[in-house]
Amino acid sequence: MTSKNNAMKVSVNMYFIILTRLIGFISLYFVSHYMGAKVLGIVAFALAYVGLFQSFADLGFGDAHIKRVSEGKDFGICNGVYFTATFFLNVLMVIIVIATIFYSKYILNKHFLSKEHEIVIYIILVSTVLGNFTMALMNTYSARMEFAKSNFASLIGKIVFVISRVFVAVLGLGVVLLAMSNILSALVTLILYLYMFKGYPIKMPTLEYFKSYFKFALPVMFLVFTNKYTENLDSVFIQYFCKTEDVGRFAAGFQIPMTLVFLTNSVSGIAFPAISKMYSKGNLSGIREFSRKTERYSSMILVPIILLLISFSKEITFILFGKDFMESTPDIIIVLSFVIYFQAISLPYFSQIGATNHIKLAVILGIVISVINVGFSLICIPKELFGVTLLGLGAVGAAMGTLISTIFAKMIYNITAYRITGSKQNYVILIHIISGVIMFFTMFFLKSIFNPANWYNIPVIGIAGVIVYFSILILTKEFSRKELTYFLNNINPVHVKNYTKRELNQDYIDDDE
Repeated sequence: MTSKNNAMKVSVNMYFIILTRLIGFISLYFVSHYMGAKVLGIVAFALAYVGLFQSFADLGFGDAHIKRVSEGKDFGICNGVYFTATFFLNVLMVIIVIATIFYSKYILNKHFLSKEHEIVIYIILVSTVLGNFTMALMNTYSARMEFAKSNFASLIGKIVFVISRVFVAVLGLGVVLLAMSNILSALVTLILYLYMFKGYPIKMPTLEYFKSYFKFALPVMFLVFTNKYTENLDSVFIQYFCKTEDVGRFAAGFQIPMTLVFLTNSVSGIAFPAISKMYSKGNLSGIREFSRKTERYSSMILVPIILLLISFSKEITFILFGKDFMESTPDIIIVLSFVIYFQAISLPYFSQIGATNHIKLAVILGIVISVINVGFSLICIPKELFGVTLLGLGAVGAAMGTLISTIFAKMIYNITAYRITGSKQNYVILIHIISGVIMFFTMFFLKSIFNPANWYNIPVIGIAGVIVYFSILILTKEFSRKELTYFLNNINPVHVKNYTKRELNQDYIDDDE
């Protein structure tokens, strides 16, 4: 696999993710403006509640599938093992979720916050099951680095999701029908994934392959558990200690910086299988170079975007969500933007741990980081717990807890990767940070001249800030004309379109042929 192909695959992945996110903002705009923070909060809570148990539907088999396929194992048998495991694990997840609701209602005699909350949870459970089967197919494409196929169906499903959500919001049809759009979208996406899977081999699972998968998945499943609980506990904590509207404001604020995940998702899709291949060939120097470049380019691209979000967090919140969200959403956007940055520059070092078969170590580190996250969330979110007065920052506190744990994770992953492969922190990112600080104060000055309350001034201020940022990088020789040409070639819409068409029109081809 050439670096040119890798770069194009990242670009394809990036384009699809950006487009999907931008389309998603259309539905978010209509739901927040027409239905308010409470409705958004009910759906967000249901997604988080089911998400707490979603790890039971995977138990590390998804990572095992990517690992074994990327290692060149028999593709048909791998598919047979993975899809069989996916079916039974999803049955397990459904039983557990329904059991928790039954236990709460009939054993503890406690009901959910409202009947609507409970109904929406059942709807989200159905859409999650459909989504889990879709994820199984997506992991198969990702293992073969076929990102155009992986993302095309998701994009169509997202369009269906947005149209149905806008329809429900404008007509005021209520939160239950709003949640039903998740099922419709998930069903359409799954059908498209199945259609594109034609010709791909599925063979009878073997005990040998199942043991191989289970051996890899056993330690990973603990990491999956910790990741899922860390991702979803914030919304559950906010609901428990605050109110449904705060869950909605957190969910809205979360979506803005999550747009930047286009970079982390694009890179993560290729990092794990790429590092796995290099490690299987003993190419440690290749892993170090890959990690160094990945961290550098991730930082270079994200710094100016993050500073734009921070500088205009209030304006973005008001335009996209309305005044009902101004209470805490701007602060959430600021804090979570930093989270995305640290996650992005941590990614190549985190990927090394699992890709080099240090799974038990990855599990231990994941548990430590999750404990840190939960601990700081419990300090920051509630006003009082067990008679102890705490910070009481609510939804903003949830974001702060995530930021603190992410910074700790960055340090831990760097130290671990150094011990495994000798990869070192790329300190060139300090140039990006310094350039970013100058960019921020430039925009701060321009905001005093051009009022950002007038939306048409925002692009003027933003473009000026970006020009200052890249001018400093050019002056310090951190960014060259050669790299600019490289970037432009790889994000050229024509090149991306041509590559996407080739992959979508291409049936399954054995990599060994």
